[in-house]
Amino acid sequence: MHDTEIRNHLHAVFDASGTGYVDEVTFGDRRIDMAAMLDGVLTGIEIKSAQDSLKRLPGQKRRFRSRFRHLVMVTEQKHLAGVLAGLPPWWGVWVASDLAGDVTLEYLRAPQDSQKAQAYLLAQALWVAELKIELGLESDSSLRKPALVELLVEQGQERVEAALLAAVQARKS
Repeated sequence: MHDTEIRNHLHAVFDASGTGYVDEVTFGDRRIDMAAMLDGVLTGIEIKSAQDSLKRLPGQKRRFRSRFRHLVMVTEQKHLAGVLAGLPPWWGVWVASDLAGDVTLEYLRAPQDSQKAQAYLLAQALWVAELKIELGLESDSSLRKPALVELLVEQGQERVEAALLAAVQARKS
């Protein structure tokens, strides 16, 4: 299978359940394939199809651990041993298979809180205008980004995660 087939299956699953998601979220020099609000938690989803390599995985897992409370790797059997050996136990692992042309998912390991996700880093990914909107401030407010980030972070990680997901979805539309 290719990444696109797995991604399309995830889209169908998320659409059917009403789960909010967005494709390709960039943090610095790394990009995660998807972000979704699963069970009320902002979850990063990385896809490694049989066509992919695991070469970038060490850098990706370091970069993403501070951005998401939960992380999930969706992979195929070809990479399963490497994924299980290369990821910490708090990453969820889903195995994608092609059964007679239909993609199926086996939920091998559920994601757990990484204890590394930091609301401050997530809030910094928001643009100043998005922070002002989220905080209910006028656009001409003189507060600078560091102060805006602090105000949002004081409202808790879940609020920051929801704001970031909404902002990224709005950027895509």
